[in-house]
Amino acid sequence: MSTTSLCPALPEVQDELTRREFVAALTAAGLLAACGRDRVTAPDGAATRTVTSHNGPVEVPADPGRVVAAIGSFEIDMVAVGVMPVLTTSFAGPWVKLGSSVKITENIPPDPEELLALRPDLMLGWNWVTAEPVYEKLVKIAPYVGLGESAATAGPGFENGPLKSWGTLFLSVCDVLGRRPEGERLVAELETRLDRLAERRSGQPRLRVARIEFYKSGSFSWRGQDEDTAELMRRIGLEVVGPATSERDQSLERLAEIDADRLIIPVGSESIPRAVYEEVAATPLFRAIPAVAAGRVDLVDARLWPGLGHLWARALVDDLERLYVPA
Repeated sequence: MSTTSLCPALPEVQDELTRREFVAALTAAGLLAACGRDRVTAPDGAATRTVTSHNGPVEVPADPGRVVAAIGSFEIDMVAVGVMPVLTTSFAGPWVKLGSSVKITENIPPDPEELLALRPDLMLGWNWVTAEPVYEKLVKIAPYVGLGESAATAGPGFENGPLKSWGTLFLSVCDVLGRRPEGERLVAELETRLDRLAERRSGQPRLRVARIEFYKSGSFSWRGQDEDTAELMRRIGLEVVGPATSERDQSLERLAEIDADRLIIPVGSESIPRAVYEEVAATPLFRAIPAVAAGRVDLVDARLWPGLGHLWARALVDDLERLYVPA
């Protein structure tokens, strides 16, 4: 069982600056490194325990201290429960503060040589890494736990219902790190907040919202119903307009199909440049969209929309409240 937590609770941060300042303060005080007090230990006090993963049972340290976030958004979930990775292929946006000691790699998955230099005791990442040729070299350096977005691969965090990166997959990460109790508390806090925001929106007129992106000139992406972002939008009472799954590289002619009260357009990241949006926004096809003609377009931070992970979900909910929930 866990001992009493010495970690400060994450507040329900309402803006990006507060979030950065809060996590930065924890880092400076050394609390993120120390936040392993509320963790699950091996039942007999052993140095290792066995966890469930896509690649079968994996023996991991009972108290991992040098963890690698091998792929994508896993560093976001590690930081949420007080684990600062030694290396990551960073997916985190400006709303997650990584410590100055964290090594950022462009190698996906990480290169065995750079791993050897960091001496990790645990690696955590997406399940597909287990099929990569380099996998056999990786597991000779440290245990690798592969997780994924399905009932078969999400690990013990997956429960009856759709996978949510802020809940089910997050809890799988917490299990691997030995921090399930802290993870469950954070999930419960976020679920309560979502319910409260939905209550504040109740009684408001129906609001149908579509989300599109412009990666390159001449086409657009229409984000789908199956994403975590769409689920969070529904949770606060919005009606999401769009295909079942995201559709990339669609002809601009299809913009005429977007029949929504409001239009969300992420801009400003390296892959979704604002200049491309501005080019398309000048076209008659774009201006003919009913929401555009009515002046109901919300430009949002492309580094945040869409995303994965528990801290990402908290940051996105901040934005959803700002845009669509009455004060």
